[in-house]
Amino acid sequence: MTDREILLARKLFPSKQNRNVVFKNLGNLQFLENGQAWGFDTPGISHGMACGDLDGDGDLDVVINNLHATAGVYRNDAPSPRLAVRLRGPAGNTHGIGARIEISHGEFVQAQEIIGGGRYLSSDDHTRTFAMPKGTAKLTVTWPDLKESRIGKVESNRLYIIDYRGAVSIENKKQDTTTLFEAIRMPGVKKHAERATANSQQLLPWSLGQAGPGIAWGDVDHDGWEDIVISGARGTTYSLIKNLNGKSWRVVEMSNPAPSPRDGLGILIDQENVIQTFSNQEDGLAFGNMATLGQADGDITQKLAAKLASAGHAAMADIDRDGDLDLFIAGRTVPDSYPQKADSWVYLFEGGKYAESETWSKSFRQVGLTSSAVFAPVNHDGLVDLILVGEWGSPKIFINMGEHFEEQTSQYGISNFTGFWRGVDVGDFNGDGRFDFIATNRGANSSYKPTKSKPVLAYHGDFNGDDIWDFIETEWGPDEKLYPKRHLSTLAAAMPWLTEKLDNYEHYSITSVHDLFGPVFTEKMSRLEVNTLETALFLNEGDRFVHRALPSEAQFTSAFSPVVADFDNDGAEDVFLSQNEFALHNEESREDAGFGQLLLGDGRGGFKSVTIQESGIIVPGEGRGAASCDFDHDGRMDLIVTQNGTTPRLFKNKAKQTGVRVILKGDLKNPRGIGASIQLKYSNGLGPKRLVRLGSGYLSQNAATQVLGNNLKATGVVVTWPSGKENQVEFFKLKTGQAEISAERGKGSAWPSASR
Repeated sequence: MTDREILLARKLFPSKQNRNVVFKNLGNLQFLENGQAWGFDTPGISHGMACGDLDGDGDLDVVINNLHATAGVYRNDAPSPRLAVRLRGPAGNTHGIGARIEISHGEFVQAQEIIGGGRYLSSDDHTRTFAMPKGTAKLTVTWPDLKESRIGKVESNRLYIIDYRGAVSIENKKQDTTTLFEAIRMPGVKKHAERATANSQQLLPWSLGQAGPGIAWGDVDHDGWEDIVISGARGTTYSLIKNLNGKSWRVVEMSNPAPSPRDGLGILIDQENVIQTFSNQEDGLAFGNMATLGQADGDITQKLAAKLASAGHAAMADIDRDGDLDLFIAGRTVPDSYPQKADSWVYLFEGGKYAESETWSKSFRQVGLTSSAVFAPVNHDGLVDLILVGEWGSPKIFINMGEHFEEQTSQYGISNFTGFWRGVDVGDFNGDGRFDFIATNRGANSSYKPTKSKPVLAYHGDFNGDDIWDFIETEWGPDEKLYPKRHLSTLAAAMPWLTEKLDNYEHYSITSVHDLFGPVFTEKMSRLEVNTLETALFLNEGDRFVHRALPSEAQFTSAFSPVVADFDNDGAEDVFLSQNEFALHNEESREDAGFGQLLLGDGRGGFKSVTIQESGIIVPGEGRGAASCDFDHDGRMDLIVTQNGTTPRLFKNKAKQTGVRVILKGDLKNPRGIGASIQLKYSNGLGPKRLVRLGSGYLSQNAATQVLGNNLKATGVVVTWPSGKENQVEFFKLKTGQAEISAERGKGSAWPSASR
C-alpha cells in the first residue's frame, strides 16, 4: 500500500479503543465484571500486561502496555490481609519455576504455580500473594522434583521466602486410583448417524435434526438378562444388543428389519415388545408412522399414524387404572414452525391395541415443545400423574383426575421457571417418601444470560406473509431496549428486505427490534421468554415443589438425560447427567464442556459433584439418551449413555457396597410392576422411595429391576403396588445380607402404611 492509501485506510477504519475489564470472583465459579468499581476501565488498545508488587506492600499491582500511548500503572490499594511467598530454587531454576504453592485454612485451599512467561508477550513477578481471610494457615510448596517444603503456621501480612535447600523428599503415597465406574467395550455396535437436512427456518438456535438416539433396557427374550435397544437413525432400524449372561454382548441381526425413512427418537421395551417413535422434522409430512410397536426381531404389530407435530419421548403407565399400561407420546416440534406449540397424545391399551384417547389427550393440546415426560404419583392419591418438560416453557404438572388430566403447574409453584428444559426423572432425594424431580436445562455456560428481570426473549410468526415461520432472538441493550441477537448478515440472509431499512452495520447496531420491524411487530409475532438455564432439582413438599440449585459442575454445558439411581449404594439417591450439544447456530460456540456428570446425593436433597478421576465416566461427545441397569446382577446399578453421531458408552459399576436387587412380579397385565414404588426397611426406619418407571430421562428407559441401598443393613422391602381399585402395600422380609429378592404381588405380608 502507498502512504496515501495507508492514510486513507486509517481514516476509513479508525482504531477502536476498548475499556479494560476485570472480573471479581464471587465464589462457586461465578464472576462479576468490576472494572469501573476498581478503577481498571481505562480505554485504550492494551497489549502486554504483568503483575508484581511494585510498592512492597504485599499485594499485586498491574502494569499494562498500551499501543501508541503511555503505559498504565495500577496500584493495588486493597486493605484486606494477605500473604506473600517468594521461592529460592536450586541452581538452574532460582525462581522455582514449576513449583506449586498451596495455602490451606482447613477445607479452604488456595494454590498457585510459579510460571515463566505465560502471559501475552509478558511475564509476572515470581512473588505470589494469597488472601488470608481466616487467620493463620498452613503453607506447602511442592517443587518440580516433588520434594516438599512445609510451614505449619503462617501469619497474614508477611513475606515468606522459601529456600529449596530445606525441602525434603516425601514418600510416594500409594494413591487410590479405583473409580466408581469402569468403561466396558461392546464390539460390533454401530455408530449412530443422524443426517440433518436444510431447514426453511434459517435463524434456529440449534439443529432440530440431531436429537437422538434414545436407549432402553429390557429382557426381550425372557432369559433373565436385560438387553439393550437403541433407536435408529433415518434409513435404519433400531439396534438390539443381547446381554450374554452379564459377561459379554452380541449385536443381533434382525430377522425382519423394517428400516424407517425417519429418525427414530424415543424407545421403550414393554416385555418382549419394542416401541419406537419417529421424527417428521426432516420431511414435515403429517402421514406415515409416528410410532411402531413390534417384536424385538423387527416384526411390526401396530403402527401409529403420524401427526402434524414431530414425535419424541415416550412413557408408559396405567393411566386409567384398568391394570394394563397405556402410552404417552410427546410432541417435540411442529416442522418448519419452530417454536410453535405442539400437541402430545395419550394412547390407551384396549383390546390388544393402542388407540388414541381424545378424553385423555385433550389436556395436551398445544401443550408446548415437549422434550421429556415421566409418570409419577405427585399428590399420592393412588392415581399416576405426569411431569413433563420442554423448551420455552416451565416444567408442567398434570394431575390425574380419574378420567382426564388437569394441569396444576401454577398450583405447585413452578410456572415461573421457564427454560430450555430437555429431560426429567424422579426420585426421593430427601427421603421424605415423596417424589421430587430433576429437570435438565441448557446450563449457565453459553451466550444466553437470562434473569428474572431480564429474561431471554424471542419472537416468532410469519411476519411478512411469505409462509416462512420467522424466529427472532433478542438481547437487552444498555438502554433497557431489546436488540436483535444475531448479526446483520445472518438476519439479512433470512430476511433480505431488512437491508433496505438500514444504512450500514452501525445503524443496525443502534436499532432496536421494535424500530427495525415497526409497530406491527408485536401484533404479528408471538413472544416467548426464558428466565433460567440451570439444571435444577424440584423438591416435593406435598402441596408445592420448591426449586433448589444443583452444583455448578452441573451447569457447565447443556444437559439432556438425568438418570436417578443409588450408584454408590449408600442409601441416598444419586443422579447422572448426559451432556453436550454441538449443532448450534454458527454464531454460538459449541457446548462441549462436559463428559457426563455424576452427582452423589446426601439423602437430604443436596448433591456433591464427582470428578472424572473419581467416577471413571468419560462421554466426550454429544450425550443423549442414558439409562441404568444392573446388567451383570452384582447388586450395583450400571450405566449406558448414547452419543449423537457415534457409538454409546457402557460403564460397569464397581462400588464397594452392594445393594438389594428387587425384582417385582406383578399380575398378567403388568408383570414387571410398572408404577410400583419400593422402599427398603432398616432398623431405624425406611429408606428413600424408588419408582419403577417405564420411560424417563430423555428418550430412554431404565431397567425394571431395581437396586436399592445397602444389603447388609436392610431388613425388608416395602412395595406399594399400582392399579386396581386401590393401591396395595406389602412387606417382604429380608435375611441379613440378602442380595436379591423377588417380590410377588399378593405374596407379601400386610403393611400398615408406606408413608414415613
